[in-house]
Amino acid sequence: MEVTIDQNRLEAYDLTATQLLDALAKNNMVVPGGTLDTGRGSFNVEVPGLIKSVEDVYTLPLKASGDTVVTFGDVATITRTFEDATQYAHVNGQTAITLGVSKSWAPTSSTCPMRCVV
Repeated sequence: MEVTIDQNRLEAYDLTATQLLDALAKNNMVVPGGTLDTGRGSFNVEVPGLIKSVEDVYTLPLKASGDTVVTFGDVATITRTFEDATQYAHVNGQTAITLGVSKSWAPTSSTCPMRCVV
């Protein structure tokens, strides 16, 4: 996602870009929730952040003044900057990531004439 901050609105609400970034960072992290012991082993429990969609970012509260709450959507716009995947890879039934690797011939000092730059 790409966030475009409206500087005029930011100043009108007496906010800074740092406050916006802090609000995003604080609400988009996985928080440790302790350990669960099942008797057969223990597992770490994690509580996911609040941000799951663009709408969650737009409604993220930044500042409260009386009965008014300033949200992220009041001072910024968000646009998607990537395309959804159109191809998927699986290995042994599990989702996988593929990398394209190619080898090209690179001259070395032993195979290169005197005028080559290595």
